[in-house]
Amino acid sequence: MSKKGLLTIFLIFMFFSIVIKPALAEHGEEEEEQELPSENGIAVLETDYGVITFELYENWTPITTQNFIELAESGHYNGVLFHRIVDDFVIQTGDGGGSDTIPLEIHPNATHVDGAVGMARSEDPDSAEDQFYICDGPQHGLDGDYAVFGIVIEGMEVVREIAEVPVYGENNPRPGSVVPTIWRNVGMPKEDVYLQKVTVNTTDMNETEEIDENSAVSGSGASPWIIGLVAVPVIIAVFFVLTRRKG
Repeated sequence: MSKKGLLTIFLIFMFFSIVIKPALAEHGEEEEEQELPSENGIAVLETDYGVITFELYENWTPITTQNFIELAESGHYNGVLFHRIVDDFVIQTGDGGGSDTIPLEIHPNATHVDGAVGMARSEDPDSAEDQFYICDGPQHGLDGDYAVFGIVIEGMEVVREIAEVPVYGENNPRPGSVVPTIWRNVGMPKEDVYLQKVTVNTTDMNETEEIDENSAVSGSGASPWIIGLVAVPVIIAVFFVLTRRKG
């Protein structure tokens, strides 16, 4: 083979090694990344004062979140009261009975920041059932003792509004009301504030995340096919330049 042919083959090999092969490898890695959906679902709480949306920490507290999801999907929370309201502390709701207890599940990243969603319980750490609360302001004094399983991402203004509802006081339930034992000695609101409905959405959010990731991947970096279309004419041009110089 002539020197000109060997030089052309060498140029093709170098272009493939330096440009095409790395591009193909990077493209393959991006395709793997786009298949990873978000792990956490979204809970939507419809209340008398508006909608509160929070992210479930399924990746950090799987037992607690699964318990909440099952209760929500069964309609357990639909139409229950916010029975405990303490301004600048928490708003608390749940049915207060008929549910299995779950173990205390603590994760170092899930703390009582403003808008944190946690499980209420009795003195027994493993006695949480269905009641949960939303923090009105950070409450880090509860960290390590109560399971945080979510964080409000929309509707904190609704949490604040509910937290400001007037109450009768820690030891004064609404006159004439029938209050279950588990609800006594709490800040009973002077007016009914209902949690009308809870919807948990895990599928749609994951699909949205996948679409966003695919869009980001498709827009990042040049496609190997485009690189190839550019590379071939360049190699042909170099070949003809060398040929003409030889002649």
